[in-house]
Amino acid sequence: MLEVSLSFIQVSPGGRGEDVVINKIQTTIQPKVLNVTLEGESKTEIIVPTVADFDADRAKDKLEVFEKRLRIIEGGGSYEFRDAASLCLVPGVVIPPKFKVLDFEKYKGTTCPKSHLTMYCRKMTAHAHNEKLLIHCFQDSLGVWH
Repeated sequence: MLEVSLSFIQVSPGGRGEDVVINKIQTTIQPKVLNVTLEGESKTEIIVPTVADFDADRAKDKLEVFEKRLRIIEGGGSYEFRDAASLCLVPGVVIPPKFKVLDFEKYKGTTCPKSHLTMYCRKMTAHAHNEKLLIHCFQDSLGVWH
């Protein structure tokens, strides 16, 4: 097997700065082995393809297919939201200046949910008038349970 690598390089204008590799294509080429017998004499010749034998269009097509698959796997462009505000659990929540996230005992589903809610409300008493903030912070009091 023969490893062939082609690089497409963007040369910096006027020779200033560094050249940038735009795209790099690598492929493996199988050399051809010929066993030739002439006048009773046996020879083995190895023919190595040249750059002229390299199909750049085929390699470019392969690269485009791989890039398309990668975009699908990574989900590039599939998240349709305009800004971070649209991802908020509670739209329009106003977090007061100097607000510190309180340390909550995590609810794990093994204790009474009413007791947990009572303890949460007691810790958040200073912000009882801000219902959106109460809802926003409540998720921090929940642990993982199965």
